[in-house]
Amino acid sequence: MTASRLWVFGAGLWLAVWAAAALGAPGLAPHDPHASVGEPWSPPGPGHPLGTNDVGQDLLSELVHGARTSLLVGGAAALGATGLAVGAGLASAVWGGLWDRLLMRLVDLCLVVPALALALVVAAFVGSGVFPTVLLLAALLWARGARVIRAQALAMLQRGWVIALRAAGARSLYLIRAHLVQALWPLVAAEFVQAMAAALTLEASLSFLGLGDPTVKSWGGMLYYAQARGAVVTGAWLWWAVPPGLCVGLTVASLAMLGFALEERVHPALRAARAGPAIWPQIPADPLRIARGVLEVEALTVEYGTGPAAVRALDGVSGHVRPGELVGVVGPSGSGKSTLVTAAMGLLRSPARVLGGSVCVVGVCWGSVDAKRARQLRGRSIALLPQTALHAWDPLRPVVDQVAEAVATHQALSRREARLRAQAVLKEVGFPKSRMGAYPHALSGGERQRAWLAMALVNGPDLLLLDEPTTGLDVLGQDELVRLVRDRTRVRSRAVVVVSHDLPTVLRLADRIVVLCDGRVVEYGPPDGILRSPEHAYTRRVVGALQALRGSWAAEVVG
Repeated sequence: MTASRLWVFGAGLWLAVWAAAALGAPGLAPHDPHASVGEPWSPPGPGHPLGTNDVGQDLLSELVHGARTSLLVGGAAALGATGLAVGAGLASAVWGGLWDRLLMRLVDLCLVVPALALALVVAAFVGSGVFPTVLLLAALLWARGARVIRAQALAMLQRGWVIALRAAGARSLYLIRAHLVQALWPLVAAEFVQAMAAALTLEASLSFLGLGDPTVKSWGGMLYYAQARGAVVTGAWLWWAVPPGLCVGLTVASLAMLGFALEERVHPALRAARAGPAIWPQIPADPLRIARGVLEVEALTVEYGTGPAAVRALDGVSGHVRPGELVGVVGPSGSGKSTLVTAAMGLLRSPARVLGGSVCVVGVCWGSVDAKRARQLRGRSIALLPQTALHAWDPLRPVVDQVAEAVATHQALSRREARLRAQAVLKEVGFPKSRMGAYPHALSGGERQRAWLAMALVNGPDLLLLDEPTTGLDVLGQDELVRLVRDRTRVRSRAVVVVSHDLPTVLRLADRIVVLCDGRVVEYGPPDGILRSPEHAYTRRVVGALQALRGSWAAEVVG
């Protein structure tokens, strides 16, 4: 069990114990919490494990019964706040318009006013009592959850399956009941836990300030009476004030930890951000080692996950790329192409595990360098045009500034010099000068692809990796990109690896082709050889389909 899971388990165990204590308080408490059963100010002893208060009431019994009130108020208030948040958030997202404006302005108002200050004012007028406290806390705590749920619902309404449901005539209420609520329930659960932590804190604060119900026991009430009746002066604070204070603090911390765990379930990106880099087998640096190419892959084996559910993405893959050579990597979806690109960049992260082999760039193996040296290699010796290049831009900065940032990362240039260098490379790749100051959203797909290629080339890398470079481009855009890559490679003697599903594009570019299937290299050779005599069944199917399409197209043109 990992450390984070151990903490979550401990938090859950703490909450479960006190929930059970709250439910079974009458039977578990050794005494009636309202009765005087001992000498006043008695320290902890055999008859009273936590001692007694100033009127002889057993403090352990108060603590157990106080859990019932504190957890009841916190849970009920959180339930009410979450219900309001779900209703307001979904209504605002689905119906929009006037509903959205009114509800979100109300949310803004609730978030602007400090919750504790407002609670103090309202509680002073409404009075004490469990039910009024629950209503007050629910009214104070719904706003944050409503904003979060609205944001997630708006994002979900833009997804293809929701648009398809609306196109089929689905009513808004049906969409909410049958789909959105089910899809959002993990987020709702996380919001409930966080609201309960806030409600528990506010209830304890109100009770400590004397605004709680004096007829019931609660953790905040114990703190109030300990302070009001001189526990600090008499030294009884150690057994009167510390236990309820610890219970409030640890319960809120446990709820927060449980809420973070639920958020990670809702947002996988949080788990990915926490996951560390994959561990490479340690390879001692060898100054006498002679590199066979700019990129060398030796018997690389990578798995995702552990145990029976583990998936082997790469299985003993080997190969090398020489300076000035252009190598194409093709294969079906799930064959390991993206994993190979990520490994070549040294960016594999958990749950990926490198079981064996090595990847070396310009003679340096990823298993033999520290984080600082790895950052120096990326962008300078090896650069990547990612599969998501069309959408991987910072929307708040002009393109030329982002390319200049890549220059400044690796070269000791002034801001003006970095910008001039960025403009020069953008011009080299055919990016229009008049568009260099534009923001990414204002550019066409081809322009964004060219700009990203300029960013990859701006520091003069020895190796360029292109992951699905023609994705999202029309035929003319694909042709321009192929010519551009081929020309820049030949001029600079730069090694290039092109990873793609698009076999015709790879055939036009590559000097050698590597075919991946099920994580293994099943075929490699020059493009002509692959076309004339494919050996593997997958390659034969792809080449056959390509020839059939070409023949059909030619027949239509002739006809």
